Amino acid sequence: MVIVFASNIDNKVKVDLVCMEILKIEGVQHVNVDLDDWENVLRVECGFEIPSTVIYQTVFRMGFSCFELT
Repeated sequence: MVIVFASNIDNKVKVDLVCMEILKIEGVQHVNVDLDDWENVLRVECGFEIPSTVIYQTVFRMGFSCFELT
């Protein structure tokens, strides 16, 4: 499963911090942020369905924002 968000994560340092934190969530297999996309798209790949609110809350706690793209 892939969950996709638009975000304000806009540089490599922020990407690394957020990805490390999201990877701590059980079931998350891969995380990346497309800095070349104007929406700084955050993609989270997981082995089973993780509620998007879990990802949102993790990002929000770190001082960033995101919203799920459908």
